[in-house]
Amino acid sequence: MKKNRIILSVFLIALIVIGWGSFGMNKVEAKGDYSKSLKEADSYFKQELYQKAIIEYETAFNTKPSKKIMDKLLDAYSKSYEDGTSTQNEYAEAMEKACTKYEKSEKYWKRLIKFYMKNVDYNSAYSAVQKAMRADVTSEKMNQLYNEVLY
Repeated sequence: MKKNRIILSVFLIALIVIGWGSFGMNKVEAKGDYSKSLKEADSYFKQELYQKAIIEYETAFNTKPSKKIMDKLLDAYSKSYEDGTSTQNEYAEAMEKACTKYEKSEKYWKRLIKFYMKNVDYNSAYSAVQKAMRADVTSEKMNQLYNEVLY
């Protein structure tokens, strides 16, 4: 009976060690994927292969979200939109994702609102301003954008 308890205890300890080891290996692998995706995305961006850069930036962002990666992702979408390889909706969705993820960040809201205004989509611009106000993103510049959208 005592021998069975010892065997069971050793088995459970080994199982825990294996589980933590597997978890640690996954973290190391994810970090490698993040670095690889980021390097490839930067390389694609420099080569003006914006669609490929977008895919890699999204992979990096999903692995390890940060404002730095989101900025690069939005820049890639912007260039892709200018080239005509991304649609207006794709670019707007990417900016809305940024606003949702970082709802207190004024720069993402301003970018989205200005984009809508530039594309004469005042209903969407007004809706974005309202969402920004609800997220308590207020500043003189946001108030100015609000007034521009209204008038």
